[in-house]
Amino acid sequence: MSSSLPSLLLYPQNPDYRPEDTGTLIASLQDAGLIGEAVEDLPGQRYAAGPSFLQHISFLGCSPAVEFEPEVPGSEQFCHAGILYSGHLQFRGGPQQVQVHCRQCRHRETDWAAIIDDWRTDPHNHRYVCPECGAESHATELNWRKTGAFAHLFIELYNIYPYEAVPTDGILKRLRDATGVDWKYIYVR
Repeated sequence: MSSSLPSLLLYPQNPDYRPEDTGTLIASLQDAGLIGEAVEDLPGQRYAAGPSFLQHISFLGCSPAVEFEPEVPGSEQFCHAGILYSGHLQFRGGPQQVQVHCRQCRHRETDWAAIIDDWRTDPHNHRYVCPECGAESHATELNWRKTGAFAHLFIELYNIYPYEAVPTDGILKRLRDATGVDWKYIYVR
């Protein structure tokens, strides 16, 4: 279950990747210390930040204020993680800051929501035609510039504002080792 909180999302670069089960991935993330115990009073698969969270997620700036505990039970207003998995390909992005560009000519498409609506109507056969160069692309092939992504699996790190933090190379390597695919990240707000 997604949230309205600003988030840093990690996702497999291959949009067709589907894990055999999320339990192995969760165990690997807990072993690495990125996530801790399950947070029972929030919906979905939510986990507290683990003891090595700050070693895997680098906050930018001189003195970030990161809250690891909710002020009141049931509040989402703290830094924690969620595992979002679907048997169907999902798009995550926006809503305000999405930027999408043609990979051929770098034309910026301003109506990104129409691309997603068309893709949702016919996800397998959808084709975006660039008005600048005429190149045809599937929505998953466009350059979403860290503001949107397609995947079956997302690791959502809640309450992190766009460009406030980045995952380290170490955690991205750990995810690749655990899943056999490369991982990327985006920001949603």
